[in-house]
Amino acid sequence: QEVAALGEVVVMGVNLRTMGIVAVSAASLVLGACTSASDDGAGGSSTTESEVASPTVTFPDLTWTRSTSADLGGEGVQRMFDFVAADSGLTAVGMESPRFSGEDSVLVVWTSPDGSEWTRAQTIAPSAEPADCGAYVWRAIAAGGPGLVTVGFGGACTSSDGLSWQGQVEAEDPDAGLKLDVTAGGPGLVAVGVREEPTASSAAVWTSPDGLTWTAVPDDEAVFADGYMSSVTPGGPGLVAVGQVGRPDSTVAAVWTSPDGLVWTRVPHDEAVFGGEDGQASISSVTTGGPGLVAVGSDAPDVQSTRGAGGAAVWTSPDGATWTRVAHDEAVFGGVEGRYMRMGSVAATESTVVAVGQAVGQPDVQPLAWSSTDEGATWSLMDLGPLFDTGETAALQIATAGGPGLVVVGWVDTGD
Repeated sequence: QEVAALGEVVVMGVNLRTMGIVAVSAASLVLGACTSASDDGAGGSSTTESEVASPTVTFPDLTWTRSTSADLGGEGVQRMFDFVAADSGLTAVGMESPRFSGEDSVLVVWTSPDGSEWTRAQTIAPSAEPADCGAYVWRAIAAGGPGLVTVGFGGACTSSDGLSWQGQVEAEDPDAGLKLDVTAGGPGLVAVGVREEPTASSAAVWTSPDGLTWTAVPDDEAVFADGYMSSVTPGGPGLVAVGQVGRPDSTVAAVWTSPDGLVWTRVPHDEAVFGGEDGQASISSVTTGGPGLVAVGSDAPDVQSTRGAGGAAVWTSPDGATWTRVAHDEAVFGGVEGRYMRMGSVAATESTVVAVGQAVGQPDVQPLAWSSTDEGATWSLMDLGPLFDTGETAALQIATAGGPGLVVVGWVDTGD
C-alpha cells in the first residue's frame, strides 16, 4: 500500500524523495496531440523549456511526451495528488514540502490549458483557520459545488476558478476519517475513503450538496466493515466504488454500488474474481469505459509476495454488479520473483483504456503504463523508459481524460 506524509511517498516500503511529473498520452489520430509533458524540475535539468526537446515515445496506438514545465519542480519536494479536467482546462492539487528543513508543508494548485504546459497557480500556507484551507490535507479533486471541490483529511474546500479557495466553516473531527476520492453524484457530491476505529477500520462514504457541508453515510458493518474505498465513479446503478476488505496481512478486492450515494451494497465476494483470503488483492481505481466499467489494482498470492512477485490486475463489468477478472499474463502484468507490478489508476477514451502504475523491485521503482483497445479484454505493456533520464526513479499514479487525449501525473526521484 501507499502512504503519503509531508511530501514523501512510501511505496512498498521504499522511501523516495518525490517531485512532480506529468505525462500526456494522446491518440495518434488526433492532429497535434502527439506531444505532451513532464517537468525539467522533475528531471533535474537546469536548461530552459525552449532549450530542450520534450522526450517522446510512441506505441502503435499512443504517443507519450514528458512535460518540460518548470513549475512542476522546484527546491522542495512536490507531489500531485489528483487533478480534474474542466471547461477551462486542467486543475491539479498537491503538496510541497521543504527538502531538508523542519518547516511545514504547503498546499499547491497547478493549472494547465492542455496538460503540456503547467503553471503553479496557488500556494496555500498552513493555517489554523478552517476557512483558509491551510488546515487541511488534500487528496482528491472533482468538478462540483461552485466549480471545483477538494477533499482529504480534516475538511473540504471549494473554488469557482481554481485560484481562490474557500474552506469549510468548521473543521471536521479528526476521527471523521480520510476522504480518498470524490465525484459528482447523489445529492451533489459523493466522497469515499476510510474511517479508522480504535481496533479496526471501515470503508466510509460522505455526501454533500455543495462541497462545503458534508454528511457521513451511517456505518453499516455488514457493508463497510474492514473496508477501504480508494476510488468512486458514476456508473452501474448510479455509483460504483472500489477498494479492498481485510486486515493488513490479508486483503481481497472489493466493489460497492449505490443508486444515490446514500444506500450502499457490497458486491458479493467471489474468490475467483476478487482474490482469496490468504492473498493481497486490492482495487486502486475505477472508471467508466470498456464494456461499462474497468477497474485496476494488484494481486499477490500472499503478503510476502507484495515484496516480490505480485502482479497488476484488471477487472471489467457491464453494470457494476457482475465482474470478470482479466486473465493474468505474466509478460504483461508481472508476477515474477523480485519485481512487484501495480496498477494505480485507469482512464478511458472512446477507443483506448489506459492504466498507469509502477514496478517495485531492486534496485529501483520504474514507471509503467498499459493500454487496451478491445474494451479492457486484453492489454499491452508500454515501456516508458525513454521518457526518463538514467538514474531517475519514477512512478505514474493518476490518469484521466483531458488535454489532447489522456493526461497522467506521477513523481520522479532524480537521486540528487
